[in-house]
Formats: sequence, C-alpha cells, structure tokens
Amino acid sequence: MQNPVGFRVVRVEPHGGVIHPFAVNKGRLDAPASKTDGGGLERPIAAKFDPSGKALYIVDYGVMLADASGIHPAENTGVLWKITREESR
Repeated sequence: MQNPVGFRVVRVEPHGGVIHPFAVNKGRLDAPASKTDGGGLERPIAAKFDPSGKALYIVDYGVMLADASGIHPAENTGVLWKITREESR
C-alpha cells in the first residue's frame, strides 16, 4: 500500500527548486484530512490567484477511496478553498 499523497500545497523557488510548505493541514502533516479527523486539504488538484493577487483559490477533489476493484471518488467531498492573508492588527 502506498503512503497518502497530494494533501498539501507548496511553493517552489524557480531557481534551485527549493520547496516550501504553503497550505498544510494542522496536526499530522503526513496525511490527508480524512485520515486525521482534523479537517483541511484532501486532494488539491489546482490553484490560482485571483487577479488582485490577494486570494488563492484551491480546487480540492476530495476523498478518493481505493480497493481491489479500483479507485472510487467519494461524492460530495470536494471543495473550493479561498486563502487570503490575515491583515495585521
């Protein structure tokens, strides 16, 4: 069985390829939200900033179940996340 993959969003430096976490689940950082009972990212598949650059939208496919007969997406588990920077006080 493979380890879970695809449950975080990272920032990659174009020069050098250094990878930095950008959006990760709280608690266990090595598992999707469905395995941690803490909510959060499951399987993000696309990310795009809005035209102002102030909000990042992430399409999260949701839960993918696998068994001997194949892979089965779980209905109604996908979500569109909007991430914005918290204004300083």
